[in-house]
Amino acid sequence: MMKWLRQHNKKIMAAIVLLAMFSFVGGSALYGLFSTSADDVMVMKIHGDEYSLADLSAAQKETEILESLGIGWNSAGGKDFNARHWLMLAADAEHAGIRVSEKEVRDFLEEREPMLQQMGGGSLADIRKRTGASLGMIRGAVARQMAIDKHFGRVATSAAPSEPQVRHYAEATEAKVQVVYAPLDAENFVDSAEPVTEAEVQEQFDKYKDVLPGEGEDGFGYKHPPRVKLQYAVAPISKIESQIEVTLDEVKNHWKLNEAKYNKLTVVEEPVPVDPAATQPATQPATRKTTKQVPKSFSEARAEIERELRKSKATRVAREAMKRLAEDLARPWLTLKSDAEGGYKPVADEAKDPEQLKKAIAQVETRLKVKLDYQETSLLTREEIESDFTLKGAETPGDDDKPMTLAEYAFRAPPFFKPEQGNDSSLRLQHFQAPIVPLTIAERPRFDFRLRKMVQGEPSSLVIFRVVDARESESPASFAEVREKVEKDVRLKKAYARVEPIAKELSAVASRVGLEKALTYFEDLRTTRGVRSVKSPPPFARMTRITSPDERQEALKQNQPLLQYSAIDGIGESEKFVDSVFEMAPADWTSPALDVPQTSAIQAATTQPAASPAPKVRCLPLPAEHSWVVVELKKHLPVRTDLYESEKKKSAYQAVASDRATAVRLAWFSPDAVEDRTEYVDLDESGEAVARQSFSAPQAPSFGY
Repeated sequence: MMKWLRQHNKKIMAAIVLLAMFSFVGGSALYGLFSTSADDVMVMKIHGDEYSLADLSAAQKETEILESLGIGWNSAGGKDFNARHWLMLAADAEHAGIRVSEKEVRDFLEEREPMLQQMGGGSLADIRKRTGASLGMIRGAVARQMAIDKHFGRVATSAAPSEPQVRHYAEATEAKVQVVYAPLDAENFVDSAEPVTEAEVQEQFDKYKDVLPGEGEDGFGYKHPPRVKLQYAVAPISKIESQIEVTLDEVKNHWKLNEAKYNKLTVVEEPVPVDPAATQPATQPATRKTTKQVPKSFSEARAEIERELRKSKATRVAREAMKRLAEDLARPWLTLKSDAEGGYKPVADEAKDPEQLKKAIAQVETRLKVKLDYQETSLLTREEIESDFTLKGAETPGDDDKPMTLAEYAFRAPPFFKPEQGNDSSLRLQHFQAPIVPLTIAERPRFDFRLRKMVQGEPSSLVIFRVVDARESESPASFAEVREKVEKDVRLKKAYARVEPIAKELSAVASRVGLEKALTYFEDLRTTRGVRSVKSPPPFARMTRITSPDERQEALKQNQPLLQYSAIDGIGESEKFVDSVFEMAPADWTSPALDVPQTSAIQAATTQPAASPAPKVRCLPLPAEHSWVVVELKKHLPVRTDLYESEKKKSAYQAVASDRATAVRLAWFSPDAVEDRTEYVDLDESGEAVARQSFSAPQAPSFGY
């Protein structure tokens, strides 16, 4: 509704001004004004036909009716999809000749009503009363939605996957290999005392100064990623607890109201029940020891009550302190207006004071007699904020009430965050501006034995921050900024080169006797180089499907693959490692010959019987990870034809069809596609029809299946 009001604010303001003018002119003019019907105000064109403000208002009402019926009229169009787009879809279905009979609508509502009642939505009569809609209006809204769905149904058939796509998906995600491997990390071969020359260091810096870390083929890079500098205040509840006093009267009052809550387990003796059928009565009653829950005395419960009251008071004080701090920091910004284009307010003069947060903290501390923590950081990347001991757990409700971390929030500042046009709901911060609501750091969820379920952790700290500097990705201003890292990387580069002949030697021995046995010939690797034994990850497929539905949908929107290379224990996500291992799978693959000298390890191995069948071994350089890996293929587990036909084919078809259907739906119902397909023109802006390029049905992407 708010978006509709924003779209028509010019007309609304004009109406208000005219009302004010005509109030001075008289009743006849006022009558003339009100005689103008909403049917006469044209606001849009669809397929060349004009639609009025009354049509748009009716569409708004119909979408509200559909919501009351639990019908998703948005159709995956996203947050920018509104009643205007729904009206375009309804008109588009009508333009295509789609018809929905009264019987279809009646049958639909008859099936829908019991489900609505079961979900607490009430009967159709309840919905009519709640929405003020007639039965005819409800049937009309449902008929339009059914027509929209029918129209899309013609396109949805293009989502059906082909047999080659299904088979390829099954091969990628179901065929597996089992390996053992030995990683030779260059880090374990670095000599920290190894001399490096000025020429070597300068050459390394010049080569990688404009490359981001991890983006080059060999992993080196000294270009700074985007960074922000923060000032922040923390109200740690555990620290505030030590500043809180709890009186004896408070403890007694709490005890009186909650006495039944405080119990303890104690061991008591109870008589053993006598069996009436016993032939010989016991000479004296037998007893047994058992545990029993009994009330605590006041003196026993006092310490526990004091802890609870102190924590409760500390939490209240922390909330009050941070609330006041947020209000003080927000005050200079209240009269400033957001920029229409970027959505940010101009920087408040008072907020530019680098001591503003410190001063505000001091005032709050004086008023509430409590101490808060203050910190100022250096320039930090998002990853560094996420790994910071204090800041990494801070969250606040973000867009769509999903949790937003402090790291994400901090980078919603210029120049990094550019809100979508017309979106004034996204959280964002100008430089020196603090959030109006403190972020919360919560304790870990815990199991409540009384409730017998996991419960959310209570707040442990509250945080308020502001961004005082923000830098886009940039190369170092001088060599001195990164000299220490460059020198370290030069030594790492030399170590990586030293590892190569050792890895090849290990690979040559493993090709004869197997990797596990080969490692026993290399005492230095096992004792000083971190290769104590081979790694044995579980069998893995070449690819895995993105599991999160939200992540899959986002990948589809970005036209990115829905399959990703498998992450291997100890290796991570390495396309090169996985592809190289699967290249070893064919039966005729043999270990490559390596040009290595006759070392003592190789000579010792040749005196042993060769393993049969010959081990499949290869030596893989992973320069980006600065390591060499010797890997042996133990087993190849292909997708058998019988298993594919009986089991794998069905699940693969469902996965591919689901993703393709989602892709087609997103493409068909995206607001831009709807506007293009219906030749939409906003008469508020242009006043006349503008020819649009014709829209063709979207083609479902292959996703690499």
